[in-house]
Amino acid sequence: MPIFIVVGTGLLGTIAVLAISMRIGRDEPHHRVPWIIALVALGLDSAIHIAISVGALTMGGWDEAWIAVGSLAIAGVFATAWIQPRIAGLWLIVTAIVLPLLFLALSAVWSPTEETVPVGVLLAFYPPRMLIVGALLVWSARPTREHADNTQKEESPASTG
Repeated sequence: MPIFIVVGTGLLGTIAVLAISMRIGRDEPHHRVPWIIALVALGLDSAIHIAISVGALTMGGWDEAWIAVGSLAIAGVFATAWIQPRIAGLWLIVTAIVLPLLFLALSAVWSPTEETVPVGVLLAFYPPRMLIVGALLVWSARPTREHADNTQKEESPASTG
């Protein structure tokens, strides 16, 4: 049950982040290479999770539905990364820190009858991936020096004269 709460929390947060991003509108990344790397990583992660979800639901039934919920959350972040890379990156960094802590806390309180996800596996694989991809997305959204200089010139009043 703890894993359902954790991935459900991730999905609800992802839906909120995606909705906010859609409301704000598309923000073109300033650094395309890290953005493309992050999109490829998230796209592959989404595709692998979808395949795992189908297999898990087929073999384990609804007891393994948490994998599908997590897959939806990752796909939602992938969509968000296309619209607002910075917001998607920050959300991934938050989830990389908060969701494993939430899982540890819930696992300590809730003694599961059978462990579906070993804590070590979760801590070893989820946070590092999401911290790296999140950092790439945040980096991709940072203004370039040229863009920052142009923006500053446009915003400052004409002081000649």
